[in-house]
Amino acid sequence: MKIGLIGINSQKDGNKAEQLKSILKQNLFGIFSPNEEDILPICKNFNITLFPSAGDLFENSDIIYFANSIKPNFDFAISALKKSCHLFIEDISELSFEEIKNLYKLAIEAQIKIQIKKTYLFAPEFLVCKNAVFAPQLIEINQEQNFFYRPQNYFYEIFNDTCLAINKASSIVKKISVSAIPIDLNHFSLIYIRLEFDNGCLAAIKYNNIAKEKKNEVSFFQSNQLIKIDFSNHAATKFDIIHGQIITSDFTIETTSPFEIEMSDFIESINKIGSTHVNDTPDELYMIQVTQTIMERLYQVLNPGFYSV
Repeated sequence: MKIGLIGINSQKDGNKAEQLKSILKQNLFGIFSPNEEDILPICKNFNITLFPSAGDLFENSDIIYFANSIKPNFDFAISALKKSCHLFIEDISELSFEEIKNLYKLAIEAQIKIQIKKTYLFAPEFLVCKNAVFAPQLIEINQEQNFFYRPQNYFYEIFNDTCLAINKASSIVKKISVSAIPIDLNHFSLIYIRLEFDNGCLAAIKYNNIAKEKKNEVSFFQSNQLIKIDFSNHAATKFDIIHGQIITSDFTIETTSPFEIEMSDFIESINKIGSTHVNDTPDELYMIQVTQTIMERLYQVLNPGFYSV
């Protein structure tokens, strides 16, 4: 698979280009940027062809990887789809839902794959125990840190956590509740999100921004069983309650990066197109809609007069 890159536009993006090259290896062969002089050294360092135009890149690529926000490159995304390029997108936070639906509409019509980066669903510590999570009654997701995001920066985290909850609840969200404690007009000390599903499952997502140390955990409570994943320390543990006793067992975790696993999965899914049909109602689209609803309610906390069309 030939992967073309858009979104690397200056020398400061060199570390990101190096990371992508180390994972994608020879598959990452081309890049386009309007800032040719700035990124030429990056292309030479990592042996990536610099294309003179986005159109030329699309003509020679199977996949277009959009690093950073896709908003300034939205027209490029449309053009890439029309050239039958599959899309891998890191950041859709600035797009409206109508713009996102338009991308998926074009992709479905052309039987092209779009994938939004979902780190937690491809983390080795989740994958090793995901089949053991089959009927959770309560999902608790807890992130603690000691720095403050601006409101728009929560999108990626909320999207990832929402995808994780919806994926394992295996149900439709019937009610969304959002509570938050603002520090000022741009920051929160605490965010609490509650998702109630049609099948009775509950998901509680908490972001504590005034903690002493970083923590990123998810717990799946099932009948007579708790499965706990610690993303910060790359660990997963199962607690079984048997005859009143708690039996603890740790899962064996591989060291593969979530990004490497996700890209391999994406390429494999593309190779299967032809024998399988691209879903006319992608799960991702629903997860994005839930995330945007949560984001709108966060903005309403900061600005009670906020209204989103």
